[in-house]
Amino acid sequence: HDSDYGKNPVAIAYYRKYHGINALSSNQLSKSEMSEWNDYRRKSVTDLVRELRKMIDYLDPNVELTAAVKPNLYEARDRFFQEWDVWLAAGYLDKALVMNYASNLKDFASNIDIIYDNLPSKYWKRIVMGIATYNQSPSEVINKIKYSRVTRFKNISFFSYNVMDQNPKYFWPIKKILLFPIKLLIFITFLLVAIIFFLQYRMDFETDVSPLRGYEVEACIQIIENNDMDPIIAISNFSESFTKEEREVLKGRLPDRLKP
Repeated sequence: HDSDYGKNPVAIAYYRKYHGINALSSNQLSKSEMSEWNDYRRKSVTDLVRELRKMIDYLDPNVELTAAVKPNLYEARDRFFQEWDVWLAAGYLDKALVMNYASNLKDFASNIDIIYDNLPSKYWKRIVMGIATYNQSPSEVINKIKYSRVTRFKNISFFSYNVMDQNPKYFWPIKKILLFPIKLLIFITFLLVAIIFFLQYRMDFETDVSPLRGYEVEACIQIIENNDMDPIIAISNFSESFTKEEREVLKGRLPDRLKP
């Protein structure tokens, strides 16, 4: 949809219904006439997107509505009548795939700057940054991936599939960049698991696993002292009541000089 298009019989008839029978009768429109005509076409496209949203919500609310849109918001609105910032803000679109296919990084960044200036950040997560592969080298694509991530646009898409199909090696260096966050996440997860196991081991090692609680030990000592008993004989007699597991635990915690 370009600014040179739209003058089909149906569109003209509908436009004249609201703007008079002589509207668009001249090939040379005045500035005000052109502005009205452009507003009408822009509104028509937005109305189509809104009605599509209603239809999808009625048939299956789980279906997402997305649109591939021009990257420069100003040009998208004025030349192609795609006010896709409005579509996102109004909830008509679930995602906008921004066709930011400029090979020059400066132009690529300029389109993102315009988004920064015109679209609130709460809508950025619903933007998919489109990067071209047909007109630039893998290293240039990687630079644009990095720039998109730095500017908080995490969702990425590539155009076109033909490049991947015809030259699979083209994507090898790009995949390394794309997979790095996943590899880093796996490494961090593994490291956290190792730390948790280590801390758990330390806690288990430092926990008192004696068969007797503190007050039970004190009570035993008091009985031995009150009855003038031989402590070694008393402890030996008492240890005979231990289970095999309790004896192994006690044996492991005895000083070396007392171990059998």
